[in-house]
Amino acid sequence: MKKCLPIALLLALSSLGQVRASLTYTFNSATDVAVTSGNYTANGALSLSLGFAPTPGTNLNVIISGLSFISGTFINVPQGGVVPLTFNGVTYNYTQRHK
Repeated sequence: MKKCLPIALLLALSSLGQVRASLTYTFNSATDVAVTSGNYTANGALSLSLGFAPTPGTNLNVIISGLSFISGTFINVPQGGVVPLTFNGVTYNYTQRHK
Protein backbone atom coordinates (compact mmCIF):
# COMPACT_ATOMS: atom_id res chain seq x y z
CA MET A 1 0.00 0.00 0.00
CA LYS A 2 1.44 3.37 -1.02
CA LYS A 3 0.50 6.71 0.49
CA CYS A 4 1.55 10.02 -1.03
CA LEU A 5 1.53 12.68 1.64
CA PRO A 6 2.29 16.40 1.33
CA ILE A 7 5.21 16.10 3.71
CA ALA A 8 8.83 17.11 3.34
CA LEU A 9 12.29 16.26 4.51
CA LEU A 10 13.71 19.52 5.73
CA LEU A 11 17.35 20.34 5.56
CA ALA A 12 17.32 23.25 7.99
CA LEU A 13 20.11 25.52 9.35
CA SER A 14 22.33 25.16 12.65
CA SER A 15 25.80 26.05 14.31
CA LEU A 16 29.21 24.37 15.12
CA GLY A 17 32.08 22.68 13.20
CA GLN A 18 32.06 21.20 9.68
CA VAL A 19 30.87 17.64 9.01
CA ARG A 20 31.12 15.75 5.69
CA ALA A 21 29.76 12.28 5.11
CA SER A 22 27.14 9.89 3.85
CA LEU A 23 24.17 9.73 6.16
CA THR A 24 22.20 6.68 7.36
CA TYR A 25 19.44 7.27 9.91
CA THR A 26 16.18 5.79 11.25
CA PHE A 27 13.46 8.19 12.39
CA ASN A 28 11.72 6.73 15.45
CA SER A 29 9.51 9.79 15.95
CA ALA A 30 8.65 13.02 14.15
CA THR A 31 10.84 14.98 16.57
CA ASP A 32 14.04 13.05 15.78
CA VAL A 33 16.83 14.93 13.97
CA ALA A 34 19.51 12.93 12.16
CA VAL A 35 22.29 15.58 12.38
CA THR A 36 22.67 18.71 14.49
CA SER A 37 25.82 20.38 13.22
CA GLY A 38 26.95 23.61 11.67
CA ASN A 39 28.61 23.89 8.26
CA TYR A 40 27.36 20.50 7.09
CA THR A 41 28.54 19.37 3.65
CA ALA A 42 26.40 16.70 2.02
CA ASN A 43 28.68 14.70 -0.28
CA GLY A 44 27.63 11.07 0.00
CA ALA A 45 24.53 8.92 -0.07
CA LEU A 46 21.43 9.59 2.05
CA SER A 47 19.81 6.45 3.47
CA LEU A 48 16.76 6.99 5.70
CA SER A 49 14.21 4.65 7.25
CA LEU A 50 11.11 4.92 9.43
CA GLY A 51 10.60 3.33 12.85
CA PHE A 52 7.07 4.75 13.18
CA ALA A 53 4.01 5.59 11.06
CA PRO A 54 3.96 9.36 10.41
CA THR A 55 0.66 11.22 10.25
CA PRO A 56 -0.19 13.36 7.19
CA GLY A 57 1.71 16.65 7.28
CA THR A 58 4.63 15.28 9.31
CA ASN A 59 7.96 16.95 8.50
CA LEU A 60 11.20 15.09 9.19
CA ASN A 61 14.30 17.16 9.87
CA VAL A 62 17.40 15.50 8.50
CA ILE A 63 19.87 18.28 9.35
CA ILE A 64 19.48 21.24 11.68
CA SER A 65 22.43 23.61 11.57
CA GLY A 66 21.31 26.92 13.20
CA LEU A 67 22.87 29.96 11.54
CA SER A 68 25.48 28.03 9.53
CA PHE A 69 25.05 26.86 5.96
CA ILE A 70 24.56 23.42 4.52
CA SER A 71 26.39 22.84 1.26
CA GLY A 72 26.65 20.09 -1.33
CA THR A 73 24.04 17.49 -2.16
CA PHE A 74 23.43 13.87 -1.30
CA ILE A 75 24.44 11.91 -4.41
CA ASN A 76 21.20 9.93 -4.52
CA VAL A 77 18.68 12.67 -3.57
CA PRO A 78 18.67 15.93 -5.55
CA GLN A 79 16.85 19.06 -4.34
CA GLY A 80 13.15 18.31 -4.82
CA GLY A 81 13.81 14.58 -5.12
CA VAL A 82 11.36 12.04 -3.70
CA VAL A 83 12.53 9.92 -0.76
CA PRO A 84 10.23 6.90 -0.28
CA LEU A 85 10.26 5.68 3.34
CA THR A 86 8.41 2.51 4.37
CA PHE A 87 7.02 1.44 7.74
CA ASN A 88 5.00 -1.77 8.22
CA GLY A 89 4.48 -2.18 4.48
CA VAL A 90 3.17 1.36 3.93
CA THR A 91 5.30 3.73 1.83
CA TYR A 92 5.39 7.44 2.67
CA ASN A 93 6.86 9.66 -0.04
CA TYR A 94 8.81 12.60 1.30
CA THR A 95 10.21 15.42 -0.82
CA GLN A 96 13.73 16.59 -0.01
CA ARG A 97 14.00 20.34 0.28
CA HIS A 98 16.29 22.91 1.82
CA LYS A 99 14.79 25.41 4.17
